[in-house]
Amino acid sequence: MSKIQLRQVYRDQLYTYRPMWILRWGITIFFVFLLLVISVSGFIRYPDIVPATVEITTINPPANLISKVNGKIEIIFAEEGESITKGQVLAILESPAQWKDMKILDHYITVLENTIGKDSLSVIPEPDFLRNDLELGEVQGRYADLKLNYTELYNFLHSGLFEEEVLSLQEKKQVQKQLLLQENRKRELLKAQIRFADKEYQRDSILFVKEVISESEIEQRCQNKLQFQSSLVDMEVNILNIKSSLKQLRSDLKKIELKHNTDRQELTNKLLQSTHLLKAQTETWKQNYLITTPIDGKVSFTTYWSKNQNVKSGELIFSVVPIDSMTTKARLQFPIQNSGKIKEGQQVNIKLQNYPYQEFGMLVGHLSKISEVPNELLYSADVVLDKGLITSYGKRLPKVQQLKGDAEILTDDLSLLMRFFNPLRAIFDHRLRKHNQ
Repeated sequence: MSKIQLRQVYRDQLYTYRPMWILRWGITIFFVFLLLVISVSGFIRYPDIVPATVEITTINPPANLISKVNGKIEIIFAEEGESITKGQVLAILESPAQWKDMKILDHYITVLENTIGKDSLSVIPEPDFLRNDLELGEVQGRYADLKLNYTELYNFLHSGLFEEEVLSLQEKKQVQKQLLLQENRKRELLKAQIRFADKEYQRDSILFVKEVISESEIEQRCQNKLQFQSSLVDMEVNILNIKSSLKQLRSDLKKIELKHNTDRQELTNKLLQSTHLLKAQTETWKQNYLITTPIDGKVSFTTYWSKNQNVKSGELIFSVVPIDSMTTKARLQFPIQNSGKIKEGQQVNIKLQNYPYQEFGMLVGHLSKISEVPNELLYSADVVLDKGLITSYGKRLPKVQQLKGDAEILTDDLSLLMRFFNPLRAIFDHRLRKHNQ
């Protein structure tokens, strides 16, 4: 064998030689590494992220009281920090109307509404109770209409004309009833006279046949009988006339009562309408010139306000801080896809549009309530903010009426191992079902 061949054999043996310990320990190390990777993948867990949109609203915010007209502050009833109740008047702006007169007008409106509502018009006071010296400014015209309609209704109810007409008709009806009673009695007497005359005529007819009495006498008896019958016919006609008069009187009485009720209702409606119009204009005046709190709380002066100070329309005068502190409510919406992974208690990271999360951080919360039925392919859920409006960077965000942003719902953690085997299991189950079919 030549030297070249020897070198070739030596090189082949050198390069292809594998010591047994390398083969034995190499396989062992590989399986140990594989088991280590599988074990570590079983311990490494992280959640899936389901995107959602979120809206944060402020519940029970302060009430800002704004002037609706240009003018001066006439009276201030409240002081800084004073506790106030809903509906309380805090200030009055200058107007042609006097506040004390407007309160009197409020009393009038209440009295009239109660009187008309209870149908107690028969006991309404005289028109003089509506004073003529009230200074009502722009409401004065409506008040004049109210007084006019009130006076018309009062005069109608207390004129006595209706009662006089009713009394007159009732007296006439009573007279006709008495006449009818007398005529009925006369008719009964006349019928008795006719029966006697008829008997007398029959008796004399027998005597006439026997030639006891003359023909002229029997004719006289017949004439008497006919006269009684004629009187009965006249009396029946008279009774019918009396009954007709009674019927007409009843009809006239009903017509008068109907007309009276109709006129009364029309005048009442006019008064009620003028009352409502006056009340509406009074409410408009209150909205323009009275600064009234819509909630219970404590008054806060936005600046130093004093009597005779000018204010402009749209200018903030007071703020009322509610007794119950403000709270924030977050509500998010997420799609149906992957919604089965979402459940109450899971963490939610909120990135607000108004405040970039790279600079301000995120709000962190957890799901508290999830809707059972989707609306337009979206589920809704409430989020409890763990630290309120304090971000992950420790910055406190101001409470505003509404904030919008994007949310990330962190589902339950799932290991790397399960993430690897779940698709394989799905493929295996699919093929197994296909094979069984």
